[in-house]
Amino acid sequence: MAFLLEKTNPNFSVSRVHGVLRLETQNGHFVAVVNSYATPEAFDANMLNWQDSYQLPLQADPTVAANPQAYLIGPEGPFAGATVLEEATPLERQQSIKWAEIKGERDRRETGGFSYLGKVIDSDSRSVQRIALAVQSAQAAIAGGVAFAISWTCADDSVLELDAQQMLGMTVALADHANALHVVARGLREVIYAEDATAASVAAVAWPVE
Repeated sequence: MAFLLEKTNPNFSVSRVHGVLRLETQNGHFVAVVNSYATPEAFDANMLNWQDSYQLPLQADPTVAANPQAYLIGPEGPFAGATVLEEATPLERQQSIKWAEIKGERDRRETGGFSYLGKVIDSDSRSVQRIALAVQSAQAAIAGGVAFAISWTCADDSVLELDAQQMLGMTVALADHANALHVVARGLREVIYAEDATAASVAAVAWPVE
Protein backbone atom coordinates (compact mmCIF):
# COMPACT_ATOMS: atom_id res chain seq x y z
CA MET A 1 0.00 0.00 0.00
CA ALA A 2 1.28 3.47 -0.87
CA PHE A 3 0.43 7.06 -0.07
CA LEU A 4 0.61 10.32 -1.99
CA LEU A 5 2.35 13.49 -0.82
CA GLU A 6 4.71 15.79 -2.70
CA LYS A 7 7.99 15.89 -0.81
CA THR A 8 11.40 17.31 -1.70
CA ASN A 9 14.17 14.87 -0.83
CA PRO A 10 17.60 15.78 0.60
CA ASN A 11 19.07 15.27 -2.89
CA PHE A 12 16.56 17.90 -4.18
CA SER A 13 14.59 15.34 -6.19
CA VAL A 14 10.81 15.42 -5.75
CA SER A 15 8.82 12.35 -4.75
CA ARG A 16 5.04 12.07 -4.86
CA VAL A 17 4.42 8.40 -4.01
CA HIS A 18 5.75 6.62 -0.93
CA GLY A 19 5.46 3.13 0.49
CA VAL A 20 6.70 1.35 3.61
CA LEU A 21 9.28 -1.23 2.55
CA ARG A 22 9.82 -2.85 5.95
CA LEU A 23 9.81 -2.28 9.70
CA GLU A 24 13.06 -2.61 11.65
CA THR A 25 14.12 -2.30 15.28
CA GLN A 26 17.04 -0.03 16.11
CA ASN A 27 18.18 0.63 19.69
CA GLY A 28 14.81 -0.41 21.04
CA HIS A 29 12.83 1.71 18.59
CA PHE A 30 10.64 0.72 15.68
CA VAL A 31 11.92 2.27 12.45
CA ALA A 32 9.94 2.30 9.21
CA VAL A 33 11.99 2.17 6.00
CA VAL A 34 10.13 4.12 3.31
CA ASN A 35 10.75 4.03 -0.42
CA SER A 36 9.78 7.13 -2.39
CA TYR A 37 9.02 7.46 -6.10
CA ALA A 38 8.62 10.39 -8.46
CA THR A 39 5.26 9.29 -9.88
CA PRO A 40 2.68 6.50 -9.56
CA GLU A 41 4.08 5.03 -12.77
CA ALA A 42 7.56 4.96 -11.22
CA PHE A 43 6.06 3.28 -8.15
CA ASP A 44 4.47 0.60 -10.33
CA ALA A 45 7.81 0.05 -12.11
CA ASN A 46 9.76 0.13 -8.81
CA MET A 47 11.95 3.01 -10.06
CA LEU A 48 13.19 4.20 -6.68
CA ASN A 49 13.73 7.94 -6.21
CA TRP A 50 14.73 8.03 -2.54
CA GLN A 51 14.80 5.83 0.55
CA ASP A 52 14.72 7.01 4.13
CA SER A 53 14.04 5.72 7.64
CA TYR A 54 11.55 7.17 10.12
CA GLN A 55 11.49 6.35 13.81
CA LEU A 56 8.09 5.57 15.27
CA PRO A 57 7.18 6.98 18.69
CA LEU A 58 8.94 5.30 21.60
CA GLN A 59 5.57 4.44 23.09
CA ALA A 60 4.40 2.81 19.86
CA ASP A 61 1.92 0.08 20.70
CA PRO A 62 1.54 -3.17 18.74
CA THR A 63 -1.12 -1.61 16.50
CA VAL A 64 1.35 1.08 15.37
CA ALA A 65 3.98 -1.55 14.68
CA ALA A 66 1.43 -3.56 12.71
CA ASN A 67 0.45 -0.54 10.62
CA PRO A 68 3.30 2.01 10.60
CA GLN A 69 1.73 3.82 7.66
CA ALA A 70 -1.11 4.98 9.95
CA TYR A 71 1.42 6.89 12.07
CA LEU A 72 3.50 8.13 9.12
CA ILE A 73 0.52 9.84 7.45
CA GLY A 74 -1.19 10.80 10.72
CA PRO A 75 -1.22 14.31 12.22
CA GLU A 76 2.12 13.82 14.03
CA GLY A 77 3.84 11.83 11.30
CA PRO A 78 6.45 12.97 8.74
CA PHE A 79 3.92 12.48 5.92
CA ALA A 80 0.97 14.20 7.63
CA GLY A 81 -1.82 14.95 5.21
CA ALA A 82 -0.87 12.27 2.68
CA THR A 83 -3.57 10.52 0.69
CA VAL A 84 -3.65 6.72 0.69
CA LEU A 85 -3.24 5.19 -2.75
CA GLU A 86 -4.93 1.85 -2.38
CA GLU A 87 -5.41 -0.80 -4.98
CA ALA A 88 -7.97 0.91 -7.18
CA THR A 89 -9.40 1.27 -10.64
CA PRO A 90 -7.55 3.60 -13.03
CA LEU A 91 -10.20 6.30 -12.41
CA GLU A 92 -9.98 5.95 -8.62
CA ARG A 93 -6.21 6.22 -8.80
CA GLN A 94 -6.47 9.29 -11.01
CA GLN A 95 -8.92 10.82 -8.54
CA SER A 96 -6.58 10.18 -5.61
CA ILE A 97 -3.65 11.73 -7.46
CA LYS A 98 -5.69 14.78 -8.54
CA TRP A 99 -7.02 15.33 -5.02
CA ALA A 100 -3.49 15.13 -3.61
CA GLU A 101 -2.45 17.73 -6.20
CA ILE A 102 -5.30 20.05 -5.22
CA LYS A 103 -4.56 19.67 -1.50
CA GLY A 104 -0.90 20.46 -2.16
CA GLU A 105 -1.86 23.64 -4.02
CA ARG A 106 -4.30 24.59 -1.26
CA ASP A 107 -1.62 24.17 1.40
CA ARG A 108 0.96 26.06 -0.68
CA ARG A 109 -1.39 29.01 -1.03
CA GLU A 110 -2.42 28.87 2.61
CA THR A 111 1.18 29.30 3.74
CA GLY A 112 2.11 31.65 0.89
CA GLY A 113 0.85 34.89 2.40
CA PHE A 114 -2.43 36.83 2.62
CA SER A 115 -3.57 40.39 2.02
CA TYR A 116 -4.14 42.79 4.89
CA LEU A 117 -4.30 46.58 4.88
CA GLY A 118 -2.93 46.67 1.35
CA LYS A 119 0.06 44.48 2.17
CA VAL A 120 0.94 40.79 1.88
CA ILE A 121 1.49 39.20 5.29
CA ASP A 122 3.55 36.01 5.65
CA SER A 123 1.49 32.97 6.67
CA ASP A 124 4.03 30.17 7.06
CA SER A 125 3.83 28.22 10.32
CA ARG A 126 6.33 30.43 12.15
CA SER A 127 4.55 33.60 11.05
CA VAL A 128 1.18 32.19 12.14
CA GLN A 129 2.65 31.55 15.60
CA ARG A 130 3.90 35.15 15.72
CA ILE A 131 0.46 36.42 14.77
CA ALA A 132 -1.16 34.34 17.51
CA LEU A 133 1.25 35.67 20.15
CA ALA A 134 0.78 39.27 19.02
CA VAL A 135 -3.01 38.85 19.08
CA GLN A 136 -2.79 37.52 22.65
CA SER A 137 -0.78 40.60 23.62
CA ALA A 138 -3.29 42.89 21.92
CA GLN A 139 -6.18 41.20 23.71
CA ALA A 140 -4.41 41.53 27.05
CA ALA A 141 -3.77 45.22 26.37
CA ILE A 142 -7.43 45.82 25.54
CA ALA A 143 -8.55 43.94 28.66
CA GLY A 144 -6.14 45.94 30.80
CA GLY A 145 -7.04 49.25 29.23
CA VAL A 146 -3.48 49.98 28.18
CA ALA A 147 -2.10 51.18 24.87
CA PHE A 148 -0.83 48.66 22.35
CA ALA A 149 1.31 49.24 19.28
CA ILE A 150 3.38 46.91 17.15
CA SER A 151 5.51 47.27 14.03
CA TRP A 152 4.75 44.35 11.73
CA THR A 153 7.19 43.35 8.98
CA CYS A 154 5.35 42.42 5.79
CA ALA A 155 6.35 39.92 3.11
CA ASP A 156 8.05 42.69 1.09
CA ASP A 157 9.96 43.83 4.21
CA SER A 158 7.91 47.00 4.53
CA VAL A 159 6.44 47.73 7.97
CA LEU A 160 2.85 48.19 9.13
CA GLU A 161 2.27 50.13 12.33
CA LEU A 162 -0.67 48.47 14.05
CA ASP A 163 -2.78 49.22 17.11
CA ALA A 164 -4.62 46.57 19.11
CA GLN A 165 -7.75 46.48 16.93
CA GLN A 166 -5.70 46.29 13.75
CA MET A 167 -3.70 43.43 15.22
CA LEU A 168 -6.92 41.58 15.98
CA GLY A 169 -8.04 42.29 12.43
CA MET A 170 -4.97 40.51 11.09
CA THR A 171 -6.00 37.19 12.59
CA VAL A 172 -9.49 37.63 11.10
CA ALA A 173 -7.92 38.23 7.68
CA LEU A 174 -5.75 35.13 8.13
CA ALA A 175 -8.77 33.00 9.01
CA ASP A 176 -10.71 34.36 6.03
CA HIS A 177 -7.74 33.61 3.76
CA ALA A 178 -7.53 29.98 4.91
CA ASN A 179 -11.29 29.46 4.80
CA ALA A 180 -11.58 30.79 1.25
CA LEU A 181 -8.92 28.34 0.07
CA HIS A 182 -10.62 25.41 1.76
CA VAL A 183 -13.96 26.38 0.20
CA VAL A 184 -12.35 26.28 -3.25
CA ALA A 185 -10.65 22.95 -2.50
CA ARG A 186 -13.89 21.37 -1.30
CA GLY A 187 -15.65 22.50 -4.47
CA LEU A 188 -12.92 20.96 -6.62
CA ARG A 189 -13.09 17.75 -4.62
CA GLU A 190 -16.79 17.48 -5.37
CA VAL A 191 -15.96 17.64 -9.08
CA ILE A 192 -13.16 15.09 -8.76
CA TYR A 193 -15.35 12.57 -6.94
CA ALA A 194 -18.64 13.32 -8.71
CA GLU A 195 -20.78 10.26 -9.45
CA ASP A 196 -20.47 10.93 -13.17
CA ALA A 197 -16.72 11.67 -13.04
CA THR A 198 -14.64 10.52 -16.00
CA ALA A 199 -10.93 10.46 -16.72
CA ALA A 200 -11.37 13.60 -18.81
CA SER A 201 -13.37 15.51 -16.18
CA VAL A 202 -10.87 14.65 -13.45
CA ALA A 203 -7.90 15.62 -15.61
CA ALA A 204 -9.54 18.99 -16.33
CA VAL A 205 -9.77 19.93 -12.64
CA ALA A 206 -7.37 22.74 -11.78
CA TRP A 207 -7.06 25.49 -9.22
CA PRO A 208 -8.91 28.61 -10.51
CA VAL A 209 -6.76 31.27 -12.13
CA GLU A 210 -6.96 34.48 -10.11
